[in-house]
Amino acid sequence: MAKALSAAQRGAVAESDPATGRLSARPAVCTALVALGLAAAHGRGGHHAYYLTT
Repeated sequence: MAKALSAAQRGAVAESDPATGRLSARPAVCTALVALGLAAAHGRGGHHAYYLTT
């Protein structure tokens, strides 16, 4: 069974950019979404941007 999203994770998904899927949440929330397979990190070094996956 899939793990339920926390309130912060649900908020991050709801507030993502509708055109690009870019997340503007805290890095910890974005990292958790990556671990769940719902987002992907893009960039290099310490300059990651996180985007929702399709």
